[in-house]
Amino acid sequence: MTSGTLVTLAPAPAAPDELAATARDCQAVGAAVLALPPLDPGAAREAVAALREETDLLVQASDPALGPDLVPLPLDAPEELLADWSADLSRAGVAPVYEARSPACLDVLARLLDRAGGAVAGPVRVTLVLGAPGGMPGTLRAVAACLDRLPAGALWSATGRGAAALPVLLAALAGGGHVRAGSADTPEPGDPARADLQLVARAAGLARIAQRPPLSPGAARTLLLGPPAGLVVPRPAPDPTSVEIR
Repeated sequence: MTSGTLVTLAPAPAAPDELAATARDCQAVGAAVLALPPLDPGAAREAVAALREETDLLVQASDPALGPDLVPLPLDAPEELLADWSADLSRAGVAPVYEARSPACLDVLARLLDRAGGAVAGPVRVTLVLGAPGGMPGTLRAVAACLDRLPAGALWSATGRGAAALPVLLAALAGGGHVRAGSADTPEPGDPARADLQLVARAAGLARIAQRPPLSPGAARTLLLGPPAGLVVPRPAPDPTSVEIR
């Protein structure tokens, strides 16, 4: 169990400038990573550039050509394809985040790691996705069942889709894991940016109550990727009191 909580923002698709504005607000209340939503290639490049310029958040994106810090790998994809993707990311020096939507996905991960031997750099990063149609239910029992199958020393986070968001958030914090929150996982009517801010603020607040406060982007980078090779000077931290949460 870590002494802090990594909070990942998972926003719904939006224009690049809107994503950057949402990211700034969510960093101010505790987010450290942004999982880039599906966008067309041009918008995705603009969004990553805006995020790099305006925030310190780590960026997770499915296209390695965008230069992300992290790339998600869905463990329900064909195993041979996953093995190829993992090898390609390792050669490129990009960190994979394995996404599991069922306990069987974690068995696939175990086989991938066996095939890789000692070639996996850094910690094994896993995101558990619960409450999705056809997947694991968003319950404490389901989260606990996954923990028994995780590789030793894995860094794991969890997210609940829809109504499973809060139960899974509480289970992850209780189990010593990290959390993901946002309108991509928990769609709400109205303004997605406001929903993102509310969901991240709730996750960060509960992490503080659990005495595992949100990690800063710098601390998250060290946890996920290891110590930086050179001196990194972060921009001044946003003032959370300047963010209005309705």
